Amino acid sequence: VVGQDHAGGGFHMRREHHGRPFAQDGGHHLGDRRRCPGRLRRVRQWPGLQHLVLSSFGMKPNAVMENIVQRALALYHQGDYAKGADLILEMFGSQIGEAYKRQIIAQFEHLNAAHAEAFYEHCANILKLGRLDEIIDLTRIKARTLIMNGAKDTIIDLEDMYVAERLIPNCETRLVDDVGHFLHFERPELLDVYAEFMLATEPATDCLTEMASHRQQR
Repeated sequence: VVGQDHAGGGFHMRREHHGRPFAQDGGHHLGDRRRCPGRLRRVRQWPGLQHLVLSSFGMKPNAVMENIVQRALALYHQGDYAKGADLILEMFGSQIGEAYKRQIIAQFEHLNAAHAEAFYEHCANILKLGRLDEIIDLTRIKARTLIMNGAKDTIIDLEDMYVAERLIPNCETRLVDDVGHFLHFERPELLDVYAEFMLATEPATDCLTEMASHRQQR
């Protein structure tokens, strides 16, 4: 979740891009969706928020995600935390670069009991949450919003972003070809799309068109 307001305040982190402030509340892996309702509640209650980017965004855990979560919970009970990395890379992380794969493997190899328990709670809550639009009134989000998902994201039902688009009053959607769940980790140039949308200097579609043209030329 990325948001911008007049003062440049944010959820957790403040960054500068081309001299203008924007804030990012980010996370990854299986725990993200557990935190999503709380994040969107803060978005709704943040009156100065002007721009919002939701990437790898789903309204509910799909069948693939539910299967992954069940397998992750089983690994927790077995005490085999390191295999959590294998599960992520097998099911939705195969397209990320080798450096990021090594980081994920190292993260799970060094997972202590407290972090493993937090990860377990994330996974369990994914199955309990149900549909996001039953928890959060998306129609009350006033910020100009961009939802961007990867066309090869297996743990999100792609139609979910179009459901959200219909509910959020000022919302655009972008589906990026040949990209999975880890969007900008798989294709770092997508960060430029986020920045252009946030800074409102030009439509995000222009950058996506340039990226597609560049790939075709290669």
